[in-house]
Amino acid sequence: MQISQFIRCIFEDKNGTLWLGTNGDGVFRYDGKSLTYFSPEKGFGSSAVRELAEDKSGNLWFGTDGGVSKYDGKQFTNFTVKEGLISNDVWSLLIDRSGSIWVGTLEGVCRYNGKSFSNFPIPPAVDRDFSRGVTSTKVIWDIKRR
Repeated sequence: MQISQFIRCIFEDKNGTLWLGTNGDGVFRYDGKSLTYFSPEKGFGSSAVRELAEDKSGNLWFGTDGGVSKYDGKQFTNFTVKEGLISNDVWSLLIDRSGSIWVGTLEGVCRYNGKSFSNFPIPPAVDRDFSRGVTSTKVIWDIKRR
């Protein structure tokens, strides 16, 4: 199996497994011996992965261009605007100390408390700057913890 030539992010989970998020080819899991490929055909939410995070229970969360996908080690659960996500175009994720999942999207930021999503109001930028790839006045590119 060949890994995608478009790796966007790499994440190491608590077991030392590497997860390689791609820009258009889903996600790959590397356990040190073999690669496993996950695609929308295998239940994964989308093909472009922009961010990965792991919660206290060991679930993996993927921010994609088609929403958020949660992997519990056996199956994927996919969250989109149908479940209350502010936008399916996800760019960033952060799991805070209380376990809430913050999701940065093209249309702003929202928080998932394990049951539902709630929007977190942030003032929009004054203008878009297409020359810098900023196509939305509400995009949240990155969320970090100190």
